[in-house]
Amino acid sequence: LGLPAWVSTPIWLYSAWMAIHTLRQVCGISTGYALGGIILSFLLAMLAIILIGTVLGVVFAIIVPPATPAL
Repeated sequence: LGLPAWVSTPIWLYSAWMAIHTLRQVCGISTGYALGGIILSFLLAMLAIILIGTVLGVVFAIIVPPATPAL
């Protein structure tokens, strides 16, 4: 969204806190397990984004012809 860090960081921390609280209440698990699950899912999402970006980069490099220098 292009939000500055001072806006997005508190929103992210609040959503992580709400997720931990919800997991503790609904699933009856400890805070450590809830936090670990959130961190693990965040890392998996980052790996997926890296993989998708790499695949798209390779596909576009194959499809889009290289720019020819102007003579």
